[in-house]
Amino acid sequence: MKHTLLLIEDDPILRLNVAVYFKDKGYEVLEAETGKQGLEIALKEKPEAILLDIMMPEMDGITMIKELSEKDKELIPRVTLMTSSESMQHLSKAIEYGVFRYILKSDMSLDKIFKVVEDNLGK
Repeated sequence: MKHTLLLIEDDPILRLNVAVYFKDKGYEVLEAETGKQGLEIALKEKPEAILLDIMMPEMDGITMIKELSEKDKELIPRVTLMTSSESMQHLSKAIEYGVFRYILKSDMSLDKIFKVVEDNLGK
């Protein structure tokens, strides 16, 4: 069975690299470039894993998590945040809504992202 990953990232190069990597590992990858698009896809498709950038246009990742928690709390444990900010303010807000996994962009590699997602899926 293929796992489905929803990748919400406004940087097209990073989004492409992550999408290709996960597709090569056998995942179906859904993509969104804004939090608003990501929220719509998450609610419709119910992916097993969600990789979410915090800083995005239109709707940031924290606002998306808040709306997702109000509409479908079961999706929240599937979220892993990607952030370039080490600001505990953003992370503490995410934790309030039930998101506990995050990756600092300055410290990430495709292998690391994959491992965090796989750990989140219990693999």
